[in-house]
Order: sequence, then structure tokens, then C-alpha cells
Amino acid sequence: MRESLARIVRPTLVIGGEHDTVTAASYSVQMAEAIAGARLLMLPAVHLSNIEFPERFNDEVVRFLRAPS
Repeated sequence: MRESLARIVRPTLVIGGEHDTVTAASYSVQMAEAIAGARLLMLPAVHLSNIEFPERFNDEVVRFLRAPS
């Protein structure tokens, strides 16, 4: 589905885990690079960023959602 990423035209926040053992961090980087204007947030998580870093995760998501588009 990599080709589909370039068709995303809405504000996008990509969240990845720096130490993810299931989905390589490089995939998050590639995804953010393929989506025009995407913002990349890398957390020092192993896989479940929202569970491992709930406050930071939630703060960043809320900030992103509140930002003017």
C-alpha cells in the first residue's frame, strides 16, 4: 500500500516506536516521508507507544488534533 500513501492529502501524524521489535522504526519514517506534510513522532517505545508512553502519546495526539489544519 506504499503507493497509496502519496494520495493522502489530510494532516497526518505518524507515530512510531524507536525500539519497535515488531514494526521497524524505519517504516514509520518511510510512511511520514511518503505523505506530504506529515508529522513524525518517534517515541522510545518497543511496540505499543500508547501503552508504554500514554501521557506523551495522548498529549501529542491531542495537540495534533487541536492544531489548525
